[in-house]
Amino acid sequence: MRLLASLLSVISTILTWWRERALIEQGRKDAALDAIKEVEVRVEKAEAAVATPDPVRDERLRKRFDRAAGGQ
Repeated sequence: MRLLASLLSVISTILTWWRERALIEQGRKDAALDAIKEVEVRVEKAEAAVATPDPVRDERLRKRFDRAAGGQ
């Protein structure tokens, strides 16, 4: 009887460890997916910012380029 109780205790410990490991792995996958989604959101924002015309920025960059080209 003690042998059976000990065996069940060991099996229970192993199964508990297995479940915890699976939960940790799932947490890592969820964290990775969240990070990927965050990067995608940032990329979309950056693409939208580049696609949006900004005449003030364009003029500033044009002047900077002209100054750099004229200095040579």
